[in-house]
Amino acid sequence: MERAIALTGGRTTTGVVRIGNTVHRPISARAPELGDFSDSQLVAAACLLRQLHDETLDCPLRKTHEIACHGDASPCNCVFVDGMPTAFIDFDNAHAGSRLDVRRLAMD
Repeated sequence: MERAIALTGGRTTTGVVRIGNTVHRPISARAPELGDFSDSQLVAAACLLRQLHDETLDCPLRKTHEIACHGDASPCNCVFVDGMPTAFIDFDNAHAGSRLDVRRLAMD
């Protein structure tokens, strides 16, 4: 069994760990507000986030960083059409960073 590696630097959630190639975060008291999502919805959201990151590769706002990050890519900030995530909204926490960022970085 692979060991859990603590991930630090998050803004609000403590107890986030990586086990192998998977990141685990504790369920918060607010989790039931978001509902359950199917595997196809989760895959669509991941593909949407990947597309967003790919589109920012030439964005001058990323400065010396790999990409521009949404900063809060959650179901609360996603537009759903026929039950599938199709767009992100609310870029208040957008920042330059890495595809692997688990925390918000200050713009430099």
